[in-house]
Amino acid sequence: MNEMDELARMRASVPAGPSGGRAQSTLLGAIRAEQAGRPAPSGRADYRRGAGPLLPRRAVLAGGLSLTAAAGLTAVLVTQSGPPGLAAHGLTVAELSYRSAAAAEATPPVPPGQWIYSAGVVIGGKPSGPFRVWTTADDSQAAWLLRGKLQFIPGPLIGLPIPIGDSVGFMGGQLPVAYSQLGSLPRDPRALERFLAGLPRRGFPSDAEKAFDAAGQLLESYRMPPRIAANLLRAVRFIPGVTVYSHFTDTTGRPGVGFLLSQGSVTRLAIVMDPHTFAFRTYQVVSQHPGQQIKLTGPVVQRQELVSGPGVVPSAGQGH
Repeated sequence: MNEMDELARMRASVPAGPSGGRAQSTLLGAIRAEQAGRPAPSGRADYRRGAGPLLPRRAVLAGGLSLTAAAGLTAVLVTQSGPPGLAAHGLTVAELSYRSAAAAEATPPVPPGQWIYSAGVVIGGKPSGPFRVWTTADDSQAAWLLRGKLQFIPGPLIGLPIPIGDSVGFMGGQLPVAYSQLGSLPRDPRALERFLAGLPRRGFPSDAEKAFDAAGQLLESYRMPPRIAANLLRAVRFIPGVTVYSHFTDTTGRPGVGFLLSQGSVTRLAIVMDPHTFAFRTYQVVSQHPGQQIKLTGPVVQRQELVSGPGVVPSAGQGH
């Protein structure tokens, strides 16, 4: 472990706030100095081109729900540009990786079977409206209310199911790594990136896209142990071709900052965080045309709380 890795490891135990400060400025200065004194990494020899395009993320629709599947059915940021705040201004990939990993590592651990309540809104969808859903941290179960009665969905799911009215939309399928196998993932971020790139997943034009998509799916689908979630965000830094994009906003006006990876001339993969707390928000497939800003579409999760079981709605004064 070099001095920068050790500095990052120690800094990861302290969440980054929006106001910065001397310690944070010192860390970011050290990161920039390390980057300036080191040649840019070359592409890895084992990155190969595969046959066939990136497989589209598919939605399973129950009860006739019509939602835009390409945007992803999870905590989604949508449309427009907007200043994400000084905390996210001018971040490099390394800086965003360190900050988002620190935010993940600072969260309390959650047991695998813990139920999580998520509520939000779909604006501009077909249909539009509010939603609420319950999922377990290990993604083994999900539930939603239909006319006051709980309806269960067996996992694993990719992202959140989104219930609106008498319908629910969700994406099923095996995740890149089972929850029970998360503890066996490599602890070194570089080794973890190579592991994700080497997973036997079909339909990806490059190993870089394979690694990025695997990290995004795991982050959006599980409430992982903090150390593992943090390590995934550290590993994203080492995926070839990753850049930072700082001009996301959702339909409620909240800004976002995130990692981008190109997939063809227009399509991008995006892992998006809050620009002030650097907490993970969403993973999406997006489009970016020349001269146009990226527009993300889909449901916006406005609140998440730990609850005692499915169907339990936390009081308005609890949490956020």
